[in-house]
Amino acid sequence: MKIPHKIQQLSKKIAEIQIPTNIWVIIAVFSLVTIPVFTLHNTPVIGVYATALATVILASMSLLYEPAKKIAIVAAAMLVALMLPMSMQNISSFVKTGCLYGALLLLALVYRYLFMQDQPDKAAAITPHGWRGYITQLPQGLVVGQILGGLAFVLLAHNRPFADISVGLLLGASVVFAMIEVMYFQGLLQSTLLELTSGRIALATTAVFYVCLSATVSWQTLAVNTISGVAFAWMFYLKQNTLPVMFANATMKLVFIGLVIVVGR
Repeated sequence: MKIPHKIQQLSKKIAEIQIPTNIWVIIAVFSLVTIPVFTLHNTPVIGVYATALATVILASMSLLYEPAKKIAIVAAAMLVALMLPMSMQNISSFVKTGCLYGALLLLALVYRYLFMQDQPDKAAAITPHGWRGYITQLPQGLVVGQILGGLAFVLLAHNRPFADISVGLLLGASVVFAMIEVMYFQGLLQSTLLELTSGRIALATTAVFYVCLSATVSWQTLAVNTISGVAFAWMFYLKQNTLPVMFANATMKLVFIGLVIVVGR
């Protein structure tokens, strides 16, 4: 008779647990992004409709429920940017990637113009120690980027989707892509999540969204994107500044490309 009583007590305790509204909002947004994106990468025909539906739901959430307004719009921007390359046929993967990042940049700028004009740009502000803070922060970004670039080369050296692109264009595009990634994931997404929840939940959610950006679902790509997504989100969590994260992200991409070029010769 003791076991049913203990189960009853456990059920009562579970029922008393109150999950904050903000956590429910994050769970809903998380599901509306990850599930359609996974479907989009694996079954594009179905994924396009699922992503479009999720975008409509997120837009409705932003209009009807004030606490979800910012995070729903930021998440919807990513879904719209991901759908754009899927609608393009008979063009190179490099052009599709450029369109993806271009759309992400445009939507991020529109969001900042509409919702963040009156707010100080804390994510890009000078560190608490002034310019001296960069003496330590930028080298840290360099080290993190080199480690991640080496890891990416070990796991992804066989994957060369942009082999037909000139080295100069590829290097320049990599730096621009790195800046756009950090502007969106840390400057908008993670900053918005930090307004709703704890730093660690914001970190984990941002890292998962970063993984969703990739159109490749091989375990090597997932491993590299997961590790780098966590590293970049962790850096922003500690520094509260996007510039060192941009430095690390760009360094990772440049190191990877450099190793591919040197070893490939």
